[in-house]
Amino acid sequence: MLALRTFLVAAVLLLLGSQVGVVRAQISGDEWTSPTYGFTASWAGTDWRPDANAMLTAVGPEKLDRLHLINGVSSLYVEGATRYKGSLPACVETEAALLAQEGGVSNIRPFEDEEGAPLIADGPNVSSRAFQLTLDAGGEGLELVDYIECRVLVPGESVLIITLVAEPDNFRDQMSLAQPVMDSIMIPGGQRNLLQVYGGVREAAQSQPSLTGPRSGEVAFGPGELGVERLGVSEANIYVRAQFAHPEPEDIDLWDIGVGFRDAGDDNQFRVIVDSDGRWFFKYGLHDVIAQGRITDFDASAGGVNTIEVVAQGDAGFFAFNERIVAELDLDESDVAGDVFVGSGFFDDDAAGAGLLPFADVEVWAAPVENVTETPATPEPSTSAMLGSAGFASITKLAMTSPPVGGPASGDLTQHVGAAAVAGAGVTLENFVAEVSFVNPEAAEQSWDAGIAFREQPNGDHYRLIIAADGAWQYQIGTQAPISGGMLPVVNFAPGAENTITLLVDGSNAAFAVNGFFVATLDASALSGASDVWVGSGFRRANVTVGAVTGYRDFEVWELPDAVGGLEPQSSLDPGAVPERLALRLHEVDDSGVDALGALTGDGEHATLTVVTRDAAGDEVAGVFAGSCRNLAEAPLQV
Repeated sequence: MLALRTFLVAAVLLLLGSQVGVVRAQISGDEWTSPTYGFTASWAGTDWRPDANAMLTAVGPEKLDRLHLINGVSSLYVEGATRYKGSLPACVETEAALLAQEGGVSNIRPFEDEEGAPLIADGPNVSSRAFQLTLDAGGEGLELVDYIECRVLVPGESVLIITLVAEPDNFRDQMSLAQPVMDSIMIPGGQRNLLQVYGGVREAAQSQPSLTGPRSGEVAFGPGELGVERLGVSEANIYVRAQFAHPEPEDIDLWDIGVGFRDAGDDNQFRVIVDSDGRWFFKYGLHDVIAQGRITDFDASAGGVNTIEVVAQGDAGFFAFNERIVAELDLDESDVAGDVFVGSGFFDDDAAGAGLLPFADVEVWAAPVENVTETPATPEPSTSAMLGSAGFASITKLAMTSPPVGGPASGDLTQHVGAAAVAGAGVTLENFVAEVSFVNPEAAEQSWDAGIAFREQPNGDHYRLIIAADGAWQYQIGTQAPISGGMLPVVNFAPGAENTITLLVDGSNAAFAVNGFFVATLDASALSGASDVWVGSGFRRANVTVGAVTGYRDFEVWELPDAVGGLEPQSSLDPGAVPERLALRLHEVDDSGVDALGALTGDGEHATLTVVTRDAAGDEVAGVFAGSCRNLAEAPLQV
């Protein structure tokens, strides 16, 4: 049980001048290590400070470890516990229910953004919600937002719980300030990048001829009848992909689709099942459900097609739906080689009437026994001073002080099958800042995705950054396996609401924000060269509704300023070399009274002076002069 976290936060809000207690042994510098679970969290470079008096170690039967950070305005908790058997849905729902048990807490409801959309995000190994509540603080009602994010520590055993508590008016800002701490969390042994591992296994499997398929047909289901089509293989480690259409007759209200694997006969097999209400289940035969959850992009329309993909590799696997990873699977129950089947009618409620389920392009490949892609246990620290939310904000703000080289443009993207609907900015740039707002479909049940594409190559390869209606984001080259991805901190889900993407691309690095929240840095080292920049929709087949229109607004592209940038790592420069860009930001010394900063790099004819100054409004303005120092007086700074 939580130890009245929200009440502690209220005390912090009312006593802003309180001092941080003596730091305990598990804190080293600006980093805390969970004594029980071994994960780490860092607040280096932020205004967060630990409240050592509120830290806990292995408390109670759930072995609760807690780090409490405060910044004088809000509170951030990072906890590990053997709760919920590692179940993310149970974690979020129960943590929210515990709020109602805290003294003085009332009027708990989902927190909504300016568009009236709740802040909800779910994905592999992470789930989050935000709630607003009223706290009785000394007879006065204090409105607070409680953001809860759960991550898997040990599948089936323990969870990591992140809680941010702030006032509604500054929640957006506090969420941005908390993001670097949340992003810094490292789980022992390195937290695998599920997208990279899954993509690597799938790519390795498909590099060889398939074991069987592609096969098409239909299965009959009905009351008490599970219809299956077995594929005739005998493998433990597999990658299977199957597409399912709407069953006949068309007036069936509820049905399910699924894949069985490691099938040893009778009811001895793993089953991944998805019903037309968007609920998914992972089971072994008729035993209890091992894992379950919800998806948002099940296409239940008469012409809808849904795709299930399953990877089984040793004692772990993956389940993907409509080309998006949904969950990592625990396969400890069985490692036997077996058949694979597709089917319908797994649950009685889904087979109340007789029907025929068409399936198509069902194919099975042998998967490698060992992982072909591993993520390092500890990521290499970035050498760029600008790879963070503050630097991203500074660079984009500076770029936007100049007129855009493309836009502003608004329009509609009409979806069709086979290719994403795109619109170009009419520029030719390698490094740039782009921003666009996409309008959600008016139909609440319609799936959607939207994104930005750039650096197109002669062979058609290009980077694409995509956000989707379920709150997930992916970054990839064309239709290849994702390079990176995750869950967005904020998405406006409401019909007709807008979501704004801001993208910064500089050399081998990039970064992006959604709705003003910094999300992540991106690796842009594989593709280089200038090209147009495009906005698009319908990148994933599951999100395409033929003839549907996705609106975009205020699409603008700015050339990246030469004076400021810095996403290019600087530490690899040869001694004496002049960096192309210099990271220089006044916001780092905002409290000093300094009104300008200057830095001189290089020498002789290659000297560069970079100056950052404040304008009359207090905002930053950058100017640069490149040339020998003796000529500096002959030319003004170029602003």
